[in-house]
Amino acid sequence: MRISPRQIRKLIESEKGKISDKEIFSGPKMSAYLTDFACGLTNRYKRPVRVQVTWDEQPGAAVAFTNGASIHINAASEILTHLPSRQLRLLYMQGTVGHECGHILYTDFVQMKLFQGALSAGKLYPCPPEELSPTEALALLELEDIGRGSDRIAKQVILSQAFDYWNIMEDYYVNAQMCDRFKGSVRSGILLSNDTMLNRCLSIHEQIKKGLPPLSIIHNLLLQYALSGTVNNLGDYDGEYMDKLLACTGWIDEAVMGDAKARLQTAGRLLLHTWSYIKSEIERVREMMPPPSDPDTSVDAEETAASGKRIGLSGSEDLTDEEYEALVSAMGHGRISGAEAPDGEGRPTLSSGDPDAKEEYDNAVAEALRATRAEGGRIPLRKTDTLSEGNGDGGTEENTLYSGSGYTRAGSDINRLLSDMAEEKVSERIEKQISEELQAEADKVRLGNAHAGINIRLNRLYAVDENLITQYNLVAAPLLALSKQLEQEAFPDFADRCIPHKRKGLVSGSTMDTARLYRKDGLIFSKTKYPMEEQDMAVALCVDESGSMFCGDRITAARATSVVLYHCCVDLGIPILICGHTFTGRDTLEIQSYAEFDSIDGNDKYRLMDIAARDNNRDGAALRYTCERLLQRPENRKLLFILSDGQPAAPGYSGTEAEADMRGIVQEYTRAGITFLAAAIGDDHDNIRRIYGASYLDATNLKKLPAKLARLLFDLLQK
Repeated sequence: MRISPRQIRKLIESEKGKISDKEIFSGPKMSAYLTDFACGLTNRYKRPVRVQVTWDEQPGAAVAFTNGASIHINAASEILTHLPSRQLRLLYMQGTVGHECGHILYTDFVQMKLFQGALSAGKLYPCPPEELSPTEALALLELEDIGRGSDRIAKQVILSQAFDYWNIMEDYYVNAQMCDRFKGSVRSGILLSNDTMLNRCLSIHEQIKKGLPPLSIIHNLLLQYALSGTVNNLGDYDGEYMDKLLACTGWIDEAVMGDAKARLQTAGRLLLHTWSYIKSEIERVREMMPPPSDPDTSVDAEETAASGKRIGLSGSEDLTDEEYEALVSAMGHGRISGAEAPDGEGRPTLSSGDPDAKEEYDNAVAEALRATRAEGGRIPLRKTDTLSEGNGDGGTEENTLYSGSGYTRAGSDINRLLSDMAEEKVSERIEKQISEELQAEADKVRLGNAHAGINIRLNRLYAVDENLITQYNLVAAPLLALSKQLEQEAFPDFADRCIPHKRKGLVSGSTMDTARLYRKDGLIFSKTKYPMEEQDMAVALCVDESGSMFCGDRITAARATSVVLYHCCVDLGIPILICGHTFTGRDTLEIQSYAEFDSIDGNDKYRLMDIAARDNNRDGAALRYTCERLLQRPENRKLLFILSDGQPAAPGYSGTEAEADMRGIVQEYTRAGITFLAAAIGDDHDNIRRIYGASYLDATNLKKLPAKLARLLFDLLQK
C-alpha cells in the first residue's frame, strides 16, 4: 500500500475530530504528559511522582488526591466536564497536579499526625492560643473534657473537623507556595480551579435556604476564602456566618505566612471559634448514626484484640468502617470537598479517655512518630551545629529575574496530544490495511512443487507494545554504532549520493572557509553537496526463526544483526524488508513481518525486538516469498540477506531434497536479478556454504560483522 504524506496528514486531521473526551483525558498519553509535568515540578527536589488519570462518572467521585508517590485525577469529575473547552480542562488538570505536588513538597504530615494525636487526648497542638475570649476558653474546657471521656461520636466529629480545618489551611499554603514559585501553567491552573470552585458555590443565602448544617456553611465559607480570597455572598448576607468568617480571616492570613505549627495552632483556634457549630454537629450526627450492633460495650482489651477489632491510641475500641462511613456521610452534607490527604492520612484516629491525660498524649505522640517514620510528605532537613558547615567559600545570590517556568501552552499541548493520538490511530489502521494487502499478495505467491499444499500466514503487529520499546532502548546504542560502521564501509558510494556532506578545499564555492584563509593555493572555498538522485537499491532480510535458533542465544545475534542492517538502510534511504519465518503444523508457513518497505508508523525498529525462536523452518517457501516481494520493487539492484543457523528442517522437507530445492531457488532468482548473501549464525557453516556458495559469511561474532559484510558487499556490488 502506497500512501503519500499529504494523504496521511488529511487522515490525521480527520481522526482528531473523532477522538472523545474520555479517550484524550483518561488515556495513557495524558497520564504520561501529566507525569512529565509533575516531574518538572518535583524532580528538582528529588521527589519524583507519577500521575494516574481515571474516568469515574459516579456522583461525588473525588476530583484528585495524592498518596505522596502518585497523583490521581478523575477526568470525569463534574467540575472538569462542565468546563467549556478542552484547553481549560487541561489547564485545570495542570493546576490540580500543581496543587497536589505542592502537598508533596510542602505539607508537613508529621506535624499533622502530632496534631491529631494531641486532639485524641483532648489537647491542642502545639499549644492553645494565648488570648482566648470567654466563649473560646469555655470551648477549650469542653474540648478537654470530651478528650478525657469515652464519647466516640463526639471525638470523631472533632477530629474530622480539625482535619478539615488543617486541610483548608494547607490548601491555602501550598497554593501560595506553588503560585509564587511557578508562574506559568501551574499558577494559571490553580487560579482557574479556585475561580471554578467559587463560581459553583452556593451563596450564603442559598445555603441557608437549602437547610445546610451551620458547620457545613462555615466550613464552605472558610474554604472559599482560603482558595480564592473571597466568598459567594450574592444577596449581601449580613449575619452571624459573615461575622464568624471575618473574625477568622486575619488569623488565616497570618498563619499562612508562618510554619506548619502556626497553621495547626490556627486550625485549633478555628475549632474553638466555631465550637457552638461543632456541638450542634455532634448532636445532629449522633441522631443520624446507626444504632450500635453490639449493645455490650464492656468488652475488655484482651477480648477486643482476640476478636480482631481495631484499638484506638489509648486502647479503646475505634469506630467500625460502617460507623465511620456513616459519620463521614452525615458530616459531608452540603460541604465543598477540599484536597484529600495521602493514603493513610485521610481518617483521623480516635482515642477514648484515659485518666492519665499526659500518658495518653505521650502515647499518641509516640504512635504518630511511628506511623510517620516512612512518611514522604516533606523533604528531610539535616540539623547542623555550626552556621558555616558545608558552605565552603561559596555564597548565595538572589535572582530577581526568575519568574517560574512560564509554561502556559495548554492549547497547543492539547492539540499536540490530539495529533499524537490521531496519528497512532491512523497508523494502526493503515498498518492493518497493509497487512491485509500483503496477505492477499502472499496468497498469490507460487511456492513450487516442493511446497505444494503449503499455506502462507502473514503476521504483523499493528501496535507496538511498550515492552518492545523498552527492550530496544536497552540494546540500541552499541548496535547503532555498528550500523554507522557498516554504512561507511559497505555502502560508500550510496552514502556519497544520499547523505548531504560538505566538500572543502575548493577553488570556488558557495561558502568561504575562514579556517583556510592562510592558504596560498586559493583552495579556501567549500560547498554542501546534496543528494541528486534516488537510491536504486532495495534490500530484504529473511530471518530463520526455527527452534534451534534458541541454542547458544543465536536468536539474540539475529535480532541484533537485523537492527544493524535496518538502521544502515534507513539512514541511506534504501527501502528494506525484514521478515522472519517458521513452519507450524504440516501446512502453514508463518511469516512474521517486522519491517515493511512502505511502513509509515516509524515503529519497525521496535518490532524487530519480537524476533524469536519458534518452530520448524521450511526455508525454500520463505525464500520464494521474500524473493517475490523483492521482484515487485522498482529498484534495479535487489539484495537479499538470509540469516540462518543451518539447513532446512520441517516435516516432509529436509536433507538433500530440501538443499536441492534451495539451490534451485537461488539460481532461479539470481537470474531474475536478485543478489544473495547468506549469513551463518551457529556451527552449521558447511550446509549454508553448500547452498549459497561464495555469497556466504560467518555472522556469529557480531562485532566483526560490519567489516566482513563490507568486504563481501563490495565484491558483490561490483559485479
